[in-house]
Amino acid sequence: MSYAVADRLPLYGVRIADFSWVGTGPFGSELLGFLGAEVIKVESRRRPDQMRDYARSHGWDDEAYDLDASPYFCEMNLGKLGVGLNLKHPRAVELARQLAAVSDVVIENMTPGTFARLGLGYETLRGLKPNIILCSISGRGAQGGGPAYAGIFAAMGGLSYLSGYPDGLPGSMRMPVDLTCGAYAATSIVAALWHRAQTGEGQFIDLACQEVTTCLVGDAILRAAAGLGNQPRAGNEHPRWSPHDCYPCQGEDEWISIAIRTGEEWRALCQAIGRPDLIEAPETATAEARRAHKPLVDAAIGAW
Repeated sequence: MSYAVADRLPLYGVRIADFSWVGTGPFGSELLGFLGAEVIKVESRRRPDQMRDYARSHGWDDEAYDLDASPYFCEMNLGKLGVGLNLKHPRAVELARQLAAVSDVVIENMTPGTFARLGLGYETLRGLKPNIILCSISGRGAQGGGPAYAGIFAAMGGLSYLSGYPDGLPGSMRMPVDLTCGAYAATSIVAALWHRAQTGEGQFIDLACQEVTTCLVGDAILRAAAGLGNQPRAGNEHPRWSPHDCYPCQGEDEWISIAIRTGEEWRALCQAIGRPDLIEAPETATAEARRAHKPLVDAAIGAW
């Protein structure tokens, strides 16, 4: 990003020291970078971001693999500066404190309590810079304890239960949950920066990813609380639109996703698949009828 562009963005002049790794924290700081902030990513050769090595575990050639060119790492860390600090060494911790003292925001997603034990907790950082903003990202919050990965807090937050097919097990939610929590972190930091601009006060943001995932299932929680039972898993279906699914195409593992929202779209689909007779047929004329006769609709689209 050129300076001519950056200095017109809302977070131009904001510096972020990013001690996070993998998905949630790095994606959040990347979003802030897109808004003009200067983001400095902190790693070490002893503890590099796991995303640097992620592609190798997915079949990349070991001999040709370059830790500095991992597509997964680059996707989460566009436009960032970087510095190597092994925080097991006192001198590195002192340098980390110096970096925090000249930064507006610090982000970390270590196991709760680890950042403080390294000598970088909120009270320490606030002593260095009273209006510092620290965003601490964890699975269950600062008091929740223990490490947590996306699959864990997605399940604990209730989101995994809603994912999957009606006759199957709950689905596994990983990277989409990490990215959503990263967006929540970025939004929280922007709110804290706005608060600081109005009051001069910094903030400690205790972002619990389990709470974020629970926010995404609010309707299902209300349904259960009202005594209406658990919301059933729906696979690829939609409660109002129909058809709304993935359908096989010719060839191996070739698919098309179709979502019909209106009568006009249904008429166009029927013409496209050569089944105009389905436009006004009682079993398929309305979305409600099509949901009730899903096998008929699926067979017609599948034959196409």
